Order: sequence, then C-alpha cells, then structure tokens
Amino acid sequence: MTCEYCGKQVLNKCEFCPNCGKPLNNFNSAEDYYNQGVNYYYGENGYQINYNKAALFFKKAADLKHVEAVNFIGIIYLEGNGMQPNYQLALQWFNYAIQLDPNFGRGYYNIGRMYNEGMGVQINYDLAYQYFMRAIKCGKESYYPYACHFIGYILFEIYKKPRESVDFFIEALKNNSEIAGSWHNLGVLYEQGYYRPSNGKTEVYFYEKAAELGFPQAMEALGKLYLKAALGASGSRRESLKSTAEYWLAKAANEGCTSAYIGLFSSAIGLSRSSPRSSSSSSSYSPNPEFTSSNFSDDAPPKEFVFYDGKGNYTVSGNWFYDFKGNLCEWGAPFYDSRGNYCEWGAPFYDGRGNYCEWGGPFYDSKGNYINPQ
Repeated sequence: MTCEYCGKQVLNKCEFCPNCGKPLNNFNSAEDYYNQGVNYYYGENGYQINYNKAALFFKKAADLKHVEAVNFIGIIYLEGNGMQPNYQLALQWFNYAIQLDPNFGRGYYNIGRMYNEGMGVQINYDLAYQYFMRAIKCGKESYYPYACHFIGYILFEIYKKPRESVDFFIEALKNNSEIAGSWHNLGVLYEQGYYRPSNGKTEVYFYEKAAELGFPQAMEALGKLYLKAALGASGSRRESLKSTAEYWLAKAANEGCTSAYIGLFSSAIGLSRSSPRSSSSSSSYSPNPEFTSSNFSDDAPPKEFVFYDGKGNYTVSGNWFYDFKGNLCEWGAPFYDSRGNYCEWGAPFYDGRGNYCEWGGPFYDSKGNYINPQ
C-alpha cells in the first residue's frame, strides 16, 4: 500500500509508515482511528501506553472531524502527556471541539478549567463560570459533577453568594460522591449558617466525608471541632474528644496543613493542664455560651477563653498564636495588633475591628467575635 503522507510503498501489515512515522490508512472510519488512539492513550486491549502514538491516531481522527479525538489532542497538550504542556495549543483544540459540536460539554468544561486555574491564561472566574454553566447544560457526562463543584466554588468564594452555591455542591455529590471539596464546602456552609439539610446532618458529617477522602482542610476543621468540644467536657469524655482532635489535627499537619499545628499546640498545652475547680469557683464562673451544648458535659468549661487569631485560626488562650502581621507568637510575648502597632504584652492594643482596647478587657477577634476574657 502507499502512505498518503510521504507517498512511499509500505507493507499492508504495518500500522505506521516506516519512512515518515505517520499512521497508515488501515482503518475504515474516524471512529476506528479514535479507538486506536484510546488504546494507546490508556494502554487498553493489549496495547502499551504510548502517548506519541495515541496523538498520531487522534490527529488522524481529528482530520476527519471526530470531536472526541479533537478534545483528546487538547488534553495531551494541556497535561503534557509525552511532551511539554502547551496551553495555547490546548486552548485552540478545545475551541475547535466546541466549534465542531456546539453541544460538546467536555470542551466547555476543559476551557472553564483553564480560566479557573490560570492554565496558560489569566485567571478569569467570570469566563470560567460561563464555560462551566454551558458545560452542565450539555448533559450529565463524567465532567458534569466537577463542573457543578467549580460553579459552587465560584459562587461561594468569588461571588460571595453562599446560599446559591449550596445546590451546586449537592448536585456535584449526587453524581460523584468522591469530590472531597464539595463535602468540605458543605461543612463550611453549615458552620456559617447557610445550609441546614433536612436529614439532620451536621458539619461534622460533611467534614468527615471530606477528611476520609484525604482533604487536609477538612481534617483540620474536624480536629478543631473536637478540640472545642473537649473544652466543654470532663473526665473520660474529655480525653476521648481530645484524642480524636489530636488524630485529625496530626493527619492535617502531615498533609501539609501547617495551621493545624496551632490546634495541636492547643491540645498538647491547653488541654494537658489540670484545672480543678471548687464548687464555689464553679458556681461563680459564667461559662462561654459557645461551649454549652446538650451534646457535651454540663460541667462549666475551663477558664481558658478561645478566639480567632490574626490569621483566622481557632486558638485557645495560653497557647501560641499568629498576630496581625502573620508572626507566630508565644503567649506572653510582644505582638503586632490590627493597626500594625508593636505591642508589649499587657499594654493596650487595637482589636480585630480596629477598636482601642485596654488589656484584659473585652475585645473583638479577627473574625469579629466578641470576646470577654473575664
């Protein structure tokens, strides 16, 4: 047979021309070329993975306007399979795919990813949102739950429309229950009061789902919830909650979530101190209402107070914390307040709302919570 690329004669049994390396016309349709490309791309049906050969077959199918093959060429350029990534060419092939088929959702999704993550283009959440929305309108294929998740993320984190984001995270998980970020975000939305499921599930359930899927921020959130609960408990219940908190905080820290170390400091230092109280001192103490819950012991909590530090980390008094310049400070050491002033321990300071505060008196923390240390 004759190679249509170089015009030289080759044996019929050859898959590629030995002269120019291009695939020979041994197949009857674009679909055949596409399927052979898939065999090489994934290493299926007895073929070894070979991205270069896959690309050649995808290109042959793309020449015949096979939209899935066109998309695969874009993915090869995007991910750099067998070559250096080339985002500009990836974008061109994805655009070509949606030109060939205006209802090809995967093409819209891939372009949305590029704008969402700044892959060869400037991050543009407005464009990403539009492409993801167009993608989910094209059908519920494998990309669909991820497009729903990213729409939810943009609504929640970028557009600051948390209530509108809830339905997209739920839809993502209905179609793929292993999207850890959606589970985590539902936990955050529950904590912030934007989501109350009818089945009674709480933020602990959502964080646990995300944590079990390896999401470090959910591990940290779980650890802090259990740590908070431990402060309101006593005896064996306190130790059990403390142990669970340490487990999740340690896992988060091991996964690179450095702020989880603050929680471990709180557990190791704050909760290791015994603070027995006589009945008279207990009766005169007004517990922080944040810790009174039917889920935990009715004992009054220890006299430590909790607050969110300069980096927004949940912190227990007496332990290390971050000041408003991001410095990690030992309790009792100088720090920078919210106006950038260098403050000696015990001196007046400006709090999280910029208010002038006398030492030891009430203040607002970095998240605007009213704190009364007395």
